[in-house]
Amino acid sequence: WAAKERAAGDGAEQSDEGLAPQAAGGLLHVVTPDGERYQALDPRTGEVRRELDASGYPTVRAVGDTVLLVSDAGTVRAIDATTGEQRWQKRHGGPGTQWLSDPGGDGPALAATPSADGTSTLVSAVGPLNGEPLWTERLPGSLTPVQLSGGVLYLLSAGTDGFTGAVVTIDTVTDGRAVRSIPLTVPVDQAQATVAGRTVYISGSGGSLFAVDTARAGAGADGPELWRLETGVAHLSRPVTDGRAVYLSAADGRLLAVDARRGRITGQTGLRMADDGSTFSALLPAPVTADGKVYASAPDGSVFAVDAKDPARW
Repeated sequence: WAAKERAAGDGAEQSDEGLAPQAAGGLLHVVTPDGERYQALDPRTGEVRRELDASGYPTVRAVGDTVLLVSDAGTVRAIDATTGEQRWQKRHGGPGTQWLSDPGGDGPALAATPSADGTSTLVSAVGPLNGEPLWTERLPGSLTPVQLSGGVLYLLSAGTDGFTGAVVTIDTVTDGRAVRSIPLTVPVDQAQATVAGRTVYISGSGGSLFAVDTARAGAGADGPELWRLETGVAHLSRPVTDGRAVYLSAADGRLLAVDARRGRITGQTGLRMADDGSTFSALLPAPVTADGKVYASAPDGSVFAVDAKDPARW
């Protein structure tokens, strides 16, 4: 199915994270491309089940059965993913704060706020049911959160030149919250990433995609890199994975599937642009995987679903 809203370039500024659909409470949660409305969609049909005013709250994140609507100034509204009732509203973080959670668990919401001079990053854990802070940790460097998986928080560490040179991990479960840094073979411009198990899949400008095994850091000449693919796509979204394949959106509206073990393209959808064929968005929301399907949105304002089992038939 496909549902269409206003094209992504028609409204307020949003981040990749703000545009990405979120699965929670049996529904698919989105902020419309114009940044005005929050919608809960039926994942089978794309029908709008619930709609709320989201003016000033361009980012949506799902944490267990809670949906967070986040303003650029740091105000957070927490909504019950099933009923749509508001649970709390509080101030957390501020300009530049990025939010994430464990997509498969009921753990805390995590926020990463960069310092004004870019020399450190404050990582905070917040309880999704009541909005209370659980812990904070200030780390050196400019860090971008990627994913919380198995109690480990993965972040990308960028230098002053903006290139990502390492993957940083924080053990959020054990006492002391141990921190590790895994250097990349080659620094990456405009890096975005996702995690499956101990493997981090990273995309960069120019269409590169590669896999890093964080458990292999410093283990011999091979290093942590498992494979590398040049997709030939100039601008890619943040990758996502279901363990079998890695999925990415392209600037022309295509959805790509890459074999997670071998690093080969296994399928792609057709183009989804505006009627005049000129809509290319600088912001590409990441796809979402749930219940054997891949959900994605495109620069023409559409949200669509495809079967994840056979990408070759897309």
